[in-house]
Amino acid sequence: MTLSSARVFRAEEGEEVTSAAVTGTASTVTEESDDEDDSRGVVEFDLDDVTVDLTQVVGDRAVSVLEGELEAGRYSGIELRVASAEGVVDGESVDVMVPSDRLRIVRPFEVAADTELEFVFDINVVRKGQSGEYNLLPVIGKSGVAGEDVDVEEVDGNESAGTATGTANATATPTANATDTSN
Repeated sequence: MTLSSARVFRAEEGEEVTSAAVTGTASTVTEESDDEDDSRGVVEFDLDDVTVDLTQVVGDRAVSVLEGELEAGRYSGIELRVASAEGVVDGESVDVMVPSDRLRIVRPFEVAADTELEFVFDINVVRKGQSGEYNLLPVIGKSGVAGEDVDVEEVDGNESAGTATGTANATATPTANATDTSN
């Protein structure tokens, strides 16, 4: 799976955030302008098409895909934009789909000033019936802040992993891991 960007959503003051995995189709997801994103508290990071081999991050294993700085405060979730996804089953290439080319987890988390945290973004590989096609879907129950919501073992990922830095005083490191449910 190749990731092009990550978006982190700041929670509005007093906003009640309910955890959820969000999927959709291109027809139900609308593009917002950068001005609208800034006013809503969306921080976007370019991931430089970092590639994650999901076969290496099964179960509690995870790989870092972004190291970036966020302002201290409350956030409502993270979205990863998928540039491409490929699959190989029994030596043959298979179709892998990502609804709307985005994987989004809505799960509130807090970034404290001068504190580092890791947000784990869990992804399931799900076989679509007997079609031979697969979907990548976010998993809310296994996603969240490492050490608080979930436990992970970080593994060395692709050496070309992108680093993005914003302007602030707290650090968040989204990581990705996968669960294979095709059996």
